[in-house]
Amino acid sequence: MDDSRYWNQEQIEAYLRKLNEYNKKENAKIDMHNHTTGSDGNDSPLMLLLRAYRLGLRTISITDHNTIGGYKRLQEQINELIEKYEKTVSNNALSELEKQKVKLGAKRIFKILNEVEIVTGCEVLTIFKGCPYVEILAYDVDLQVLDQKLNEAREGLEQPGEVLAKGLKEVVRKNNLKIDEFFIDNRSDYRKLFFHEMIRHPENVKIYDNIEGETEEEKTQNFARKFIDNPESDYYVDLNNASTRKKAMIKMIKEHEDLVFDTAIIQSAGGAAGQFYLELMKYPENRHLIDPRITTNKTFNYLGLYNENSPFYVDLSTTKPSPQSVVNAIHEAGGKAIVAHWGRYKLSNEDVFDWTTPQGKANLEEIIDLCDGAECSYPDNPIDLRRMMYNICKEKGKLISMGGDNHGKSGKEGPQYQLGSQIGKEVEELKWVKKSVISGHEFIKMLEEEYHYKKRLQDIVEGKDSR
Repeated sequence: MDDSRYWNQEQIEAYLRKLNEYNKKENAKIDMHNHTTGSDGNDSPLMLLLRAYRLGLRTISITDHNTIGGYKRLQEQINELIEKYEKTVSNNALSELEKQKVKLGAKRIFKILNEVEIVTGCEVLTIFKGCPYVEILAYDVDLQVLDQKLNEAREGLEQPGEVLAKGLKEVVRKNNLKIDEFFIDNRSDYRKLFFHEMIRHPENVKIYDNIEGETEEEKTQNFARKFIDNPESDYYVDLNNASTRKKAMIKMIKEHEDLVFDTAIIQSAGGAAGQFYLELMKYPENRHLIDPRITTNKTFNYLGLYNENSPFYVDLSTTKPSPQSVVNAIHEAGGKAIVAHWGRYKLSNEDVFDWTTPQGKANLEEIIDLCDGAECSYPDNPIDLRRMMYNICKEKGKLISMGGDNHGKSGKEGPQYQLGSQIGKEVEELKWVKKSVISGHEFIKMLEEEYHYKKRLQDIVEGKDSR
């Protein structure tokens, strides 16, 4: 199998040099593929925009997996900032100097929000040629319509989380793996995950030794009541806020230097595959079945979970809509459908995705024909594939896109996956993006209707507030 997607240190250093040279030039600064805490990213939507601005990016898309939750959270964050600003500057208990500091800080943030252009987006899983892990990027969409149409496209399908959890537990039994299935069964319960991981380490006995209860369930409830759910406790975490609880719990864990704890357990909360992978890699007894190229959760997914020849394969075909139904949903939402990261899929199924064969190229052309374009510049797309996709799109009059698939996990997947990392001649072909910025700003329209966002923001930036 081709290992061209894996970069050695020399290639990474050469890439970074090229990227630094490119960023010194006056080029369009665009990244069309990014994830936030709306799905599995590390950055909140607002933090993503601020980071993008600092890096010189001026056009960006949030493309969370199968959800528009990132945009909903962005609306809330912007309104929270404006409300905090308005309350602070009208607080007579504060000195003028304190108010001025708040004003200056807020205005910098709001100025950035005005200057960063957003193309509404989403990354949607679908099934192609029997492979249920092909993703299509939706751009320039009416977010609410897309949400509705995607729900319609998924009607009658099985729930992915349940099918995956059941399948992974069958994998455990079939291969006689050493795995603690507790983390799979309770993958979304932060209280249970925390307590179970904590008591795995004898070094933490001083923390949990005096917790009452006959069973782990009872002890977990009592511990949560006394610590995690208690605002007066050093272990308190607000678990009601789904968009911040993961970061908040990891922060709490790191603040307790005497606590022995694998924070990856919390980082993977909500996902059966993530919890399975962590357990799989912990025990030497499992190593004889693991492909040596599996070094991250992402490579496990493609080389293990999605690979029919792997002992870790789980059939998820009953959980994914067809590409035609996904494209239809995107078009009904007024958007553009772009096939994502084609080079990655080859890891799981060469027969379908090897673009160097006649059948593989035919499959690539088929999916591009179905969509409005393709993500040509992407970390997992080798040079020969990028050229092929670029030429196919040009010949067929299709759109060309680019993105690094940033998740905000610094260094975990390598610099080529980070914000603003993708470079190349595709930038010249992204004029359609600029048009989409104007028509795709649906979340700003909703903010204006719900929060009167535009006027309040403009008044703050221009100093028209009377306070």
